[in-house]
Amino acid sequence: MENVNGYWQDENGNRWNANEYTESQAKNARLVSCTGCVDCFSCSHCSRCSRCSDCSGCTYCTCCTYCSYCSDCSRCSDCSDCSRCLDFDTQPQQYSTPKMGRVNRINFLHWTPEKSSVTCGCFTGSIDKLERRVAEVHGDNKHGKDYRDQIAIFRMLVEASKREEQG
Repeated sequence: MENVNGYWQDENGNRWNANEYTESQAKNARLVSCTGCVDCFSCSHCSRCSRCSDCSGCTYCTCCTYCSYCSDCSRCSDCSDCSRCLDFDTQPQQYSTPKMGRVNRINFLHWTPEKSSVTCGCFTGSIDKLERRVAEVHGDNKHGKDYRDQIAIFRMLVEASKREEQG
């Protein structure tokens, strides 16, 4: 840890403003495999984020908290597997699946009454597109059945939100 131009900087290029944080605080930031982050704490596998905490796999995020696999997000909170959250006009509701699929990962639905988006690994798209992709990749195997069960839950959540919005 060294002081470079007013920032405590570690060997991965992560930095903490020396006017706000002591060297000890910077050393104890608990970043795991992060690179180029600024003023972040308790994050892992993030890159070029700023003022994030307890995040994982984020890139170019700002002021995020408890996020996972975010990309280009800003001021998120309690998100998971987001991608450009600003695509929603209002903060969406979110649902995360149990760990599942071939690589045992959590998948996410973000929705408002007007719009929904599903993120499963590198797939991001509509529920209908996910359903087609699952049929292509998994067919009727165990993973396909697990995904179809979650897709049914996704549809139920979005429909319930629409009904609630209509009063």
